Amino acid sequence: MGSARIAAAAFLAMFAANGARAAQCELKLIASYDMVPSDSIVVIPMTMAGKSRYVTLDTGAFGNWVTQKFVDDDKLETHNITAMKVYGIQDRTEKYTVVPSVEIGAVHQPDSNFMVMSGDFGELSAGLGTNALAQFDIEFDFAAQKVKFFSQDYCEGQVVYWTKEYTVLPFSLPDRSMHIEMTLDGHTLDTGFDTGTTYSYINERVLVGTFGRDPSSEKEITLEGQKMRSAAFHSLSIGGVSFPNPSLLVMRDKMRELAKEDVPVKDQNQAGVNLMHFPHLLLGLDAIRHLHIYIAYKERKIYVTSADAH
Repeated sequence: MGSARIAAAAFLAMFAANGARAAQCELKLIASYDMVPSDSIVVIPMTMAGKSRYVTLDTGAFGNWVTQKFVDDDKLETHNITAMKVYGIQDRTEKYTVVPSVEIGAVHQPDSNFMVMSGDFGELSAGLGTNALAQFDIEFDFAAQKVKFFSQDYCEGQVVYWTKEYTVLPFSLPDRSMHIEMTLDGHTLDTGFDTGTTYSYINERVLVGTFGRDPSSEKEITLEGQKMRSAAFHSLSIGGVSFPNPSLLVMRDKMRELAKEDVPVKDQNQAGVNLMHFPHLLLGLDAIRHLHIYIAYKERKIYVTSADAH
């Protein structure tokens, strides 16, 4: 009788532990947003400095940024960035401001530094880069036009709830922006995974050095009023995810050119000196929007299915 009680007690304790583990493994939703209709970048409405703003989630940016219009409208002070050089695709970013509050669901972050970006961004007010995004796990459901923020408190690997079949892509944050390795026509290349960029690109240096192709011979197109070159390939893939017959815009590596201006020539080839550069490839929203993805920042993994998987 005593042994039966002990066995029953042990069973109940085990049952309780398993129940607690199941609860612990469940994904914990922090916030859910409807995407603002757009074919160009991921945009959601988010409360910043007490007002609802249009904000892009920019996995290709290492830092958070706001537009100059945001700064002017809210009469925020700006400060010079002196501790480091910050490069955009075409120019340097030299100022930052302090945004008094950012709200993601119930998470309230006061007094956060945001780089200030010049230029015309239309109704877009800001972008959240790795500084903010890496504190969460984030799901992009393009079929339902939803973005969800989750807690990182869960059991590793148990995140895909919408289907049974999926692909897992490891990623790194070498410059605090998201990078994966993809295979383009048989060549494995470092690839930026960028939800904040409309199109997919190939670095002009890679087009020449790796593929032996002359950029001036590629197809000329006009895109948003600008003349660009578009290079056609046979296959772009990673794991079980493939993009057949991709056409990639050719991007001159202005970022590397700016970095070389700022680093003395004698230091440029020294060990430990890494010149900032445009990624070898950049996967933009024209490709990513065909997927359903869950970014597990703590795991350094992207869980991927087709956009319509269920």
